[in-house]
Amino acid sequence: MKEVIGKGWSFPPHFNRHSGEVDTVSGTDEIEQSLDVLFSTKLGDRLFHPDFGCDLQDFQFKSINTADELEMRRLVEYAVTEFEPRIAISELDIDFSESQDGKLRVILKYSIKDAPDGLEYPYIYENIF
Repeated sequence: MKEVIGKGWSFPPHFNRHSGEVDTVSGTDEIEQSLDVLFSTKLGDRLFHPDFGCDLQDFQFKSINTADELEMRRLVEYAVTEFEPRIAISELDIDFSESQDGKLRVILKYSIKDAPDGLEYPYIYENIF
């Protein structure tokens, strides 16, 4: 499965003081750190990749209505489809019950695409902004 997911720098980047090399992550940790970066980056923050990110922060401290909920789902689904092609969303829930306190909880169940032998295991990613 690691071949499907790959390996990358840990985030935030951290150098091992003994070896002098950058710490890396692989497996589902790699995907979850990638999702953390994706969901915490505002559109336009990356100079050479302005369409990268997901503007979920715009919904913090708001009273969420049905239109807002649909827009948040659309943003998450688009961001994952466009920028995290290694996974397929099987379930998405956004808990905005504490949004007026500045908390949005994204609960994402996903499977890894192209896993060997057709392996599909529902992984769960959860983050609070």
